[in-house]
Amino acid sequence: MKYIIVIALALVIASAEEPFNENLITGSFAGSYAPIRDFESDYATGTPKDGPFTIVNHKVLKEPLIGQTITGHALWMSGAGEAYHTYCPKDKCPGTADTSVTASAHDCKLATNAGFFDMTHGNCIGPIVSDGDIINSPSSSQGAIFGITADGLFAAGYANASVIAKGTFKQLVQGRGWLVHNGQSYLDKSANIEGISKSFINLIAPRLAIGWDNEGQLILVIVDGIEAQKKGIDLVTFTDMLIKFGCVEAVNLDGGGSVTFVWDGHFCEASGRGQEKCDGNPTEWDEADPYYKPYERPVTSITCFK
Repeated sequence: MKYIIVIALALVIASAEEPFNENLITGSFAGSYAPIRDFESDYATGTPKDGPFTIVNHKVLKEPLIGQTITGHALWMSGAGEAYHTYCPKDKCPGTADTSVTASAHDCKLATNAGFFDMTHGNCIGPIVSDGDIINSPSSSQGAIFGITADGLFAAGYANASVIAKGTFKQLVQGRGWLVHNGQSYLDKSANIEGISKSFINLIAPRLAIGWDNEGQLILVIVDGIEAQKKGIDLVTFTDMLIKFGCVEAVNLDGGGSVTFVWDGHFCEASGRGQEKCDGNPTEWDEADPYYKPYERPVTSITCFK
């Protein structure tokens, strides 16, 4: 009898350890999240370059890669330790709004969409901290985070619930994949930790990543595209690009149809539409073009620089 009880108990434990079914998660991403457990926090920190917020370099991407021309933007920014913020629509979650609307409400000079979310119910996925307030606590997922610590350092990696609850972070958002660590690809290790599927890694889609270089400049890279037309970039190639641009740490944020980049209220990228010059001199829209108005997917969080 005791052997039957032990076997039954083992089956129950094994069942409890099964990973989440990716088909049960409705969000703007592919692949399952690893079930949240009492994991050890493991994140890298970096010292932001001091001074006023400055866009040191802006590169308009036209990269011949993976059989197409990759378009988008890369920005290197100093003084970003104070300038960077994470915001949610009306400072709460659940709830969605266009990136441009939330950016305008917070007077952001630059803004992008940020964390992954449940598109069906508008729930945030993972922790969000905005100006020191915990907007959303860790949920049923373990994903890579990017943030600013309470003492003003960049942070990228993994932070558990107890660390977040202690007020460790001033700004925080959860992404999907710690792509670069110590200047090298961390994609495979991160995929194993987070339960990221091969299909998500190989997916050609718009992408968004945030990180920093060894000079303390924040690096923001936005790759435009249209997922349904297989225009964009896969995560392996994207990781290589981030390393080429000097990232020592970088985290993948929500991509696909969520990708939106707003600069001084003008659209630089918006899911395959609305490509502006975005160098401070906005172009005029051609209203005869049926795609002249950029598409924005309402999202639950944004990155904001001001």
